Amino acid sequence: MIQRLTARLLDPVWIYGVFGSLCGLALVFVTPPFQVPDEPNHFFRAYQVSRGEFVGQIAPGGEYAGGLLPESLGQTSNHLLHDIPFHPRRKFSVSWTADVFAMELDPEREAFLGFSNTVLYSPVSYAPQAVAIALGRAFDPPPIVLFYMARIAALVFVVLLGCWTLHIVPFFRWPLLLLLMPMTLFLSASVSADIVTNALSIAFFGSMLRSVADSSSPVSNARKVEWVALFVLLTLAKTVYVLLGLLIFLIPADRFGGRRRQLVFLVIFFLVGGSVFAGWSYLANSVYVPFHPDRHTDVHEQLRLVIADPVGFVGIAARAFL
Repeated sequence: MIQRLTARLLDPVWIYGVFGSLCGLALVFVTPPFQVPDEPNHFFRAYQVSRGEFVGQIAPGGEYAGGLLPESLGQTSNHLLHDIPFHPRRKFSVSWTADVFAMELDPEREAFLGFSNTVLYSPVSYAPQAVAIALGRAFDPPPIVLFYMARIAALVFVVLLGCWTLHIVPFFRWPLLLLLMPMTLFLSASVSADIVTNALSIAFFGSMLRSVADSSSPVSNARKVEWVALFVLLTLAKTVYVLLGLLIFLIPADRFGGRRRQLVFLVIFFLVGGSVFAGWSYLANSVYVPFHPDRHTDVHEQLRLVIADPVGFVGIAARAFL
């Protein structure tokens, strides 16, 4: 009995489930609101997605992108930021929260809020946060309450998906546990879109590891659907992570029933992922605004430069890497 209990408590799944939940919940409330990088913009985008507005808007004049949202959201974040980011000597005061808890949502009074960086993220990146905000909006609470509901929902999503990943992986579990804590856990207790990307990346990696270890039987259709679903969600969470799809080549051809069947699945796998990648990139491009609009950048000119001087481009990349 004691041995079984000890084994259970030393299981990475239980360690992450318990410590991830308790420590993550503490971080939700100990970390001052909007003090995680870009958290105001992530909150605005999550609220926008919660209303079913999956593609944002460009502000009149075209200087930045975002959307029409309750003005109280911007007032809440501005009141709590107090110009603290990038100024380590300035500290957050708990007394500031008294005013925002008394602030009404007033969803009918809207203003155009700018969040040019996060408006490019797909709804998948904010699914847990948006669901919590959508449920909370039914009770018309202050924006700060919706903010904390979004943080908690994000943490629940990460912990559950992390436990599932640690459960299915037959080896490499302790190093994988280190990937899930503690810095990742700090981010998981926020409204940031990166938490969904991180969780899906680790889950997809874990699914690949499980299939590499399970070499005794052919790959089932259910497992293939799992791979495609995780790959699609991961690609939507962050389009550049489409490259993680190359992990599929860890699975030997004989697990698919031969080289031909493997090639057929690979075509379907990358075709679906590539279509999703191209589709969201096209939609996001409609609300893309350069971070520095005063600086001229042209992707076509950049490509011509690379093609004209590939050796020079490799040198630039190498110097930047170093």
